[in-house]
Amino acid sequence: MDSFFIPPRICWWRVLFILTIFQDYLSNMLDCPPTCSCSPTEIYCNKSDNGKFFPLLALQDTGNNGNNSIEDVFKNITSIHIENWTGLQTLKDVDMELYTGLQRLTIMNGNLRGIQARAFSQNPHLRYM
Repeated sequence: MDSFFIPPRICWWRVLFILTIFQDYLSNMLDCPPTCSCSPTEIYCNKSDNGKFFPLLALQDTGNNGNNSIEDVFKNITSIHIENWTGLQTLKDVDMELYTGLQRLTIMNGNLRGIQARAFSQNPHLRYM
């Protein structure tokens, strides 16, 4: 019976340690893709990437003490530049629907083969492709 007893202090330290590790792991996951640089208004990917997924700007610290919603962060992206992404072959509506403020999309030197019919249905401000 005594072998299953774990003092409460040790449990709390383990929980805090695990949460700290998980928070660091989560914050690393929320950064830009490694081949991109991101700002509050732009995603710029000009390094070679074989990924099949459209780059996703994840929610990061916006500097406004959390006053921006996730929708606001994506709405503020006005320009996306993707270059040398050979794995991206199809642009889908789910790739674009979050970027409702997008005005400029550049995709070059890749293997883009198709664009779904409603890929830009949520991008009313898109002026340049």
